[in-house]
Amino acid sequence: MLIPLHTGQDGITLHAISGVTASVSNGDSHQLLDRMPEFVGTEHTSFLTFLQAYYEWMEMQDNPRYESLKMLERRDIDDTVDNFVKHFSKEYIKNFPETFASTSTDKRKLIKNIKEFYEAKGTEKSYKLLFRLLFDETPVLEYPSKRILKASGADWREPVVLKLSRTNTISNTFSILGRKVEQIHPFTGEVTAYGFVENIIAYHEDGYQITEVELSSIFGDFESEREIRIVLKSGSTIFEYVYPTIASVGVSSGASGSNFAVGDQITFSGSSMGVGALAEVSAVGIDGEINKIEVINSGINYRSIEDLTATISSNGGTGSGATLGVTGGGNIQKKRGYWAGESGLLSASDKLQDNDYYQAFSYVIKSSKSLKDYADIVKRIIHPAGFKLFGNNLLAEIKTAGGTLSPTIKNYEIPLGGHYSPYRFMTFSNLRANGIGGSAGTDLYPDGYGWSAGATGFIVGETAGSAHVPAGGSGPLGGSTHISESEGSGASHGTADSQGPGGTLNGPQGSQFNVIGAIFGASGISSGETGGGYFEVYPHPNSRNIASIPNSAGLTLDRLFLTVLEGELNHEGVSGVQLVAGEYIAQKNPHSRLAVGKINNVGFLGGMFHVDVCTISGTFLPYNQDMIGGSAGLATGQSYGGTGYINSVDHSIGSSSDNNEMNYITIKDFLFGIER
Repeated sequence: MLIPLHTGQDGITLHAISGVTASVSNGDSHQLLDRMPEFVGTEHTSFLTFLQAYYEWMEMQDNPRYESLKMLERRDIDDTVDNFVKHFSKEYIKNFPETFASTSTDKRKLIKNIKEFYEAKGTEKSYKLLFRLLFDETPVLEYPSKRILKASGADWREPVVLKLSRTNTISNTFSILGRKVEQIHPFTGEVTAYGFVENIIAYHEDGYQITEVELSSIFGDFESEREIRIVLKSGSTIFEYVYPTIASVGVSSGASGSNFAVGDQITFSGSSMGVGALAEVSAVGIDGEINKIEVINSGINYRSIEDLTATISSNGGTGSGATLGVTGGGNIQKKRGYWAGESGLLSASDKLQDNDYYQAFSYVIKSSKSLKDYADIVKRIIHPAGFKLFGNNLLAEIKTAGGTLSPTIKNYEIPLGGHYSPYRFMTFSNLRANGIGGSAGTDLYPDGYGWSAGATGFIVGETAGSAHVPAGGSGPLGGSTHISESEGSGASHGTADSQGPGGTLNGPQGSQFNVIGAIFGASGISSGETGGGYFEVYPHPNSRNIASIPNSAGLTLDRLFLTVLEGELNHEGVSGVQLVAGEYIAQKNPHSRLAVGKINNVGFLGGMFHVDVCTISGTFLPYNQDMIGGSAGLATGQSYGGTGYINSVDHSIGSSSDNNEMNYITIKDFLFGIER
């Protein structure tokens, strides 16, 4: 800056010019005339004009004087030039990347507000901001320490409730959550009891509107038949009445009775307005004497001045001799305790601390990005010292296919074994219309299926022309031995009701659902025919128009060439293997069953014995097919036990349209239902 010189009487003195600031708008070019000696302005005008032009040039943008005067202003991130932003970045956001996920991210604004970010360093807020900057997504943070099994860490709660009237609006009633409930002395105005509302249940019982509030941090003793007050968040005050309840129930000394059982209910009488109270016997002695009673519902309007009576309803009807004492006028009730949540319970999914993942100082970032994409920058910017970082992947987005979705309802029937008792695994006939005699055949079980000891002549074959006659009144479902698995044979049963898998109490109870309809002319059991304990026999599933079980299996037909000795062919026309049409055959290896099928035909081709098999499951393989634990090839008939080695297989020589057997229904069908 130029220093103005003035000549005084005592020589040269220096004067500071007040009001002059270092700015372009008030720069040297504007103050030059005031700063130069007077004679320069009058005698050296050309020189003065040159100086003015020079200083005006110096004060133009991008020139030295301009830049020096603007330096202080450029310390403000809002006013600085773009080239200076990188210097601010090195000072304030040193570890941040040069570019961010979103092109709309304003780096100037970030630098201006970075102080708030650093103040929140290590919190979830800082992680979410960093991930929005880096990847334009919001991560999820989890803490394994919350899932560590801790001794005595479970939360056991025993709710303490107060039953109030409900005279206020529903909105006001539920506005008391978290508020303080107070009871005031009617004469002194002092607070005699208070508590804080943790939970609210509003209901009505026998015409009374009840608000049941769970309280915590209780001070003093609430009194029934008096008012309480609650100041709402809005500032308004509401009042409600405390209902008197059952205060206690006990067994009189020496009169605990006998032959009572846990769960015997206790009801109360003697109150003019009392409703809803219920208790039960919760512990008994060796002779059924009552040791403990638990109040399930303390009811309302049971006053202390009333003479109340308790009556026990024994489940077995034999309990007697107990005398109970009961008092009313109760205020708060302690309800049955419970574990809040699963944390701390052995049955929960909590883990033992391992000082690695499951520890107090670990945390997990769940993001669509891999841990390696952000671990380094997180640790340099916001990772708290002493903590351990883990990462899990989240599904970033869900791709939806085009088209219109519409709801579909599927019906399932859960089969009950009793309804299929007469069926064998190989049964393919419909036992409610077996095709023998008449257009649809004979209904073999019009009155259900039942068996009784000593009865003869009532068991029928699957191809019979006469109906099964249930004998006796108990009707258990068969005996110790059911019908032989050889098709067409007779029946063999046990000799006592107890041997049957059913028995009197295991028979169907009440009227049965009629699924028979008009299928093949069969009819359901009438309501009058169910009392004997007989199960209604259902038609074969392959005859009931069930989509998942068609009438014909449509199985693939495979040809198996068999021999008695491994690797050797049979002599011309000699099978050496006892296998017959209609028999089931299975191929095994040392560890598991490979394939199961039903023999459709046996014969010779080119001198080699073969069986044509309707393959039900798996794949039949030659004997020398290498398998884990051995070689495949040994096949076994399931009726007569004949075995043979499979030398070769011709797959898919045809198909079979035989009717489905009962074994087409799987265990899964019985557990989860047959789709209708």
